[in-house]
Amino acid sequence: MLFHISQFFGMQDRQIRALICLWLVISCSAPYKESNKFVDAVEPTPSASGYLSPNPIQGNLPEPRSSPGMTYDEERRVVVLVGGSASRKTLNDTWEYDGNQWRLIEMPPPMITYAPAMTYSQSLKKIVLIDWTPSIWEYDGLRWQQVLPQNQLPRIWFPEIGYDPSLERIVVFGEVGAGSSYKTWLYDGVDLEKIDSSHPYYDWGVRGQSYDRIFFPSLVYDRKNREMILQPPFKWTFVLKNNTWEIKLSEEQSTLPDCVYCIWPKMVYDTKRNLIVMFDGENTWELIDGNWTKIETPISPPRRTGHAMAYDQARSVTVLFGGENENEEYLNDLWEYDGTTWVQR
Repeated sequence: MLFHISQFFGMQDRQIRALICLWLVISCSAPYKESNKFVDAVEPTPSASGYLSPNPIQGNLPEPRSSPGMTYDEERRVVVLVGGSASRKTLNDTWEYDGNQWRLIEMPPPMITYAPAMTYSQSLKKIVLIDWTPSIWEYDGLRWQQVLPQNQLPRIWFPEIGYDPSLERIVVFGEVGAGSSYKTWLYDGVDLEKIDSSHPYYDWGVRGQSYDRIFFPSLVYDRKNREMILQPPFKWTFVLKNNTWEIKLSEEQSTLPDCVYCIWPKMVYDTKRNLIVMFDGENTWELIDGNWTKIETPISPPRRTGHAMAYDQARSVTVLFGGENENEEYLNDLWEYDGTTWVQR
């Protein structure tokens, strides 16, 4: 990144937005480079507390990176990690994590760009990936295959996707036209259906409050309440109802930090405890009784941006990987949260 996270947290909103936009333009305009170089036996970055699990991961680890795609394959019971970026290099490798070790999957990789979005489709029994170009890829554990639907997506900035089991489709959300509009589609494995063209917060009267862009949102399905939740990197929280984005928590209602772009949300659904877990780059939150509750844990992953998260249903833990720290270092540390504490593996 072009600035330190420590500097970032002390800036005014307009300065932050300007720096983010500059960084994104430079990063995304860099030429695409296919990378098949991997680091053998890379040591995980130590935490601030120096704590490591008594059972650390064995063997090779993925190369340090920021903004990879990551999700949990419910059929094969592994966490799948794809792509990301490091040192102005775009990655497209595929790794699987079974709770004991990482395994590099030796196959032709998906040809993807920066910050892919991933989710698992229960109806397709495949992982679906969408990137900025945009292209759609599906992974069944044997190979990546590109999908070319009849109704193709436009170029999407900051795409995010999540599987809705009530619809048996994947919700695709993203920015079209560099902030001019936001679109929402449903993907069934064959084609795309546009269901909503609203700007989630413009349409709810919050224009003029510095929320003109949604940088790196997070999307997750709340199985208990049967609703899709959208969390931008600020206080507002949205819910998809009747194919339209509505406010779930306004700025006045939300307990999240009171600033623009001071959180970098990644959310998962904890199926054991039936609630949403979010790590915002510094703190752990859970959506309890309709609002965000900050969870104090004995130890926690050090501050970062660009981390990836998935929920491992077989082991009932939230898995967090990588990102970039305040010293501009790319990370490949892995943490697990069981609802009580974080453990670095």
